[in-house]
Amino acid sequence: MTDEPWLDSKRLVGAHLAGDFPGAMLEVSGDGPEFDLHIERWQSIVKKLFEKLDWQSQPIRVRRHHGGAFLVIGAPIDLLYTATEVNEQAWLASLDSATGPPRDVVDTLSEAAASEADPGARRLHEAALSAGVVCMVDEDGVSLGTGKHVRHFSPRHAPDPATVDFTTVSRVPTAVITGTNGKTTTARMLGAMVTQAGYIAGITSTDRIEVGGETVDRGDYSGPGGARRVLRDSRVEIAILETARGGLLRRGLAVGRADVAIITNIAEDHLGDGGVDDLDALADVKFLVTRALDHDAAAVLNWDDPRLRQRAEKLDCRVIGVALDSGPPPTDSACWLAGDTVMLRIDSHDHSVIRVNDMPASLHGHARHNVANAMAAAAGARALGLPLETIRDTLRTFGENPADNPGRAEHHTLDGVHYLVDFAHNPHGFEAVLKTARGLAGGRLAVCFGQAGDRSDSAIVDLARAAFAAGCDHYVIKEMAEYRRGRAEGDIPRLLRQTLEELGVDSTAIEYASTEPEAAARLRRWAQADDVIALFIHSDRDAVLAALTV
Repeated sequence: MTDEPWLDSKRLVGAHLAGDFPGAMLEVSGDGPEFDLHIERWQSIVKKLFEKLDWQSQPIRVRRHHGGAFLVIGAPIDLLYTATEVNEQAWLASLDSATGPPRDVVDTLSEAAASEADPGARRLHEAALSAGVVCMVDEDGVSLGTGKHVRHFSPRHAPDPATVDFTTVSRVPTAVITGTNGKTTTARMLGAMVTQAGYIAGITSTDRIEVGGETVDRGDYSGPGGARRVLRDSRVEIAILETARGGLLRRGLAVGRADVAIITNIAEDHLGDGGVDDLDALADVKFLVTRALDHDAAAVLNWDDPRLRQRAEKLDCRVIGVALDSGPPPTDSACWLAGDTVMLRIDSHDHSVIRVNDMPASLHGHARHNVANAMAAAAGARALGLPLETIRDTLRTFGENPADNPGRAEHHTLDGVHYLVDFAHNPHGFEAVLKTARGLAGGRLAVCFGQAGDRSDSAIVDLARAAFAAGCDHYVIKEMAEYRRGRAEGDIPRLLRQTLEELGVDSTAIEYASTEPEAAARLRRWAQADDVIALFIHSDRDAVLAALTV
């Protein structure tokens, strides 16, 4: 949230729900006739500003949603910061019932455009697009190609397009991975397959950037910034880009061309945020990754999901269905589970890949969600041309070491107690992890969980219901101070406790912890041999593991 009369203002760097052009997006709230009038004024004022800036060819879009709208404008690729200011000033003027922007605003915007402009980068970008070559422009300059083929030029030092032989510009094979759950694990599995095949993988995810097994930086890099850092790293031979919903909604698709797009699933999470009010709208957001695919590329889709199956019919590329529950997909290439064996169809020929119990990441078959992730990774690896034996060898070992997939179904046994550490933060993910936990041992089941403050009350209640439905014997509700996002301290834990008690949980079976390490320490004291503790950890994983071993 901001103190300004809009909810969010962002640059758009690639394909988004309103189109395939770069520009800026302003999210505003409101409804009714007066709101409609403001939007009409905004459109008129934007057109006048475009005339002043000589942007007349740029598109103007309004994408409405329940309770508001996204106001989207196109802009030259080198003027996206100025574009956000154009959008904001036009909206401010519309609220003042103005017929046009004040003269001083026009002058300020003209000066901003002149200061930001990099006409050489713009000309190179336009020429590269015409030649079908990947070109990225931002405040760090302009680059042609990707990975080991990248050619990077600092701001205002782009070469004259007439001097560039675009036929010599190449890009590395690239996979983009999205979905509600399983993105990070799928990216890590695919990265391990790439490494096993002898290539240097560049991987972005919600917790780090990794190149060739080296952690380049830690943090959430599942948006455009992380993707560009990997694509501009000259060591990278194959790029694997986790691509989250938030980045797609607010910044657009960072990569213009990809060889594989993997969509793991569509489930309830962040509904009501960013104009995404239902699963169909969420599927539309996730499906943006397929805009980067040409005819020869491949979309790897969860065939158990009807929304993804429906949208597959509209794709002009190869489709690889992945099915955990519904049997062999009717696609020329596919991956599915036949009994206890993962099967892979390659150009209409079926191959046995591996038995589920031979995959350490499956935790002896209890982690079915990781079986699905492994299948998506296997299908993506084949689409990238990796050998079947490489896929098989990787799945035989991935997960033996907790460092293979930290924070995702990470299993530890201490003093006979099983601890399962996971990042899941929505009911769909909770259900998968708690089912896994139930299968690990025959003792009691306890859970540590919390929720971020930007979720609705109903979403928070649903999380408590998911924990209750698993039949837990003990609950530790954690405070998530860095994720309160506008809510007061204690608000979310109180709502979670209230929901559990209304469902019939005795108050003595519910504890509160102010931090994740404190929650882990409380559960360690409670546990006894053969119990299973599910720890849903979002920020202090290392400190939590340390608390378990004290």
